[in-house]
Amino acid sequence: MNASKLSVVSPVYHGENMLEELVARISKAVAPLTSDYEIILVNDCSPDASWEEIKNLCARDAKVKGINLAHNFGQPYAITAGLSYCRTSRRTFRRSSSKRWRATTS
Repeated sequence: MNASKLSVVSPVYHGENMLEELVARISKAVAPLTSDYEIILVNDCSPDASWEEIKNLCARDAKVKGINLAHNFGQPYAITAGLSYCRTSRRTFRRSSSKRWRATTS
């Protein structure tokens, strides 16, 4: 793992209409810190079209990665799934429905 890289994880549930804005806001916040980052969106088996939107965002931006959970496990498990997928040692996560940021570093 390279410490100069950053991973941002966001669990997603009923998020199809806000994912594009979420990715844009994360990118705007992270870009001044590093150009080497990834955004991991974890679909927690959302019944809307969140997964389709995540796949569209992944196709348009190589920094965006998607995980599609087979069942709704809840936010803590979705965050854990995303953190386990990170390729970096510096990680942060953001609840897709919250304006607060929480950070973790390993």
